[in-house]
Amino acid sequence: MSDLRPEGAVLRFDGVDRRLIWDYGVIEKVQDIYGGHPFLALQSIFWSKTLPDGTEASHYMARPIIDLVYILLNNEVEREKYFQGKSELKTYTRGQIGFLIDRNNVNDVVKALMDSWRDSVVTDEGDDDEGGTKNA
Repeated sequence: MSDLRPEGAVLRFDGVDRRLIWDYGVIEKVQDIYGGHPFLALQSIFWSKTLPDGTEASHYMARPIIDLVYILLNNEVEREKYFQGKSELKTYTRGQIGFLIDRNNVNDVVKALMDSWRDSVVTDEGDDDEGGTKNA
C-alpha cells in the first residue's frame, strides 16, 4: 500500500529544512484564529491599498505569517511524534518565529506558505473554487 500522507513544502527555517503540511489539524487551528475558509488566512498575508495619488502600496502583514509558521512548524513536530514515535525537531513560540523572520527571508517564508497550501490540500482537476479546493 502506498503512503498517501502529503509531503507539503520545504521551508529552511532556523538552519533546518522543515516540512509545512496543511492537514486537518492545521486547518482546524487556522479556522480557530481566522474563521471561515483557511485560505482567508493566506490571503490576509497580503496588504495593499490605493494611495491618494493613485499608486498602489503593498506589504506583508506580520501577524498571519507568524501565526501560520507557528502552527505549521509545531504541527510538524506533533506529526513526527505520532508517525515515528519521537521528533528531534524544535518547537517555537510566536515570539521566536518573529525573531527569525526578517526582510532577508520573508519572501522565502511566504512562498513556502503558499506552496504548502497548494501541495497539501486535496483539489479536484479543473476546480475553480476560490482557494483552489472543494474538499478542505
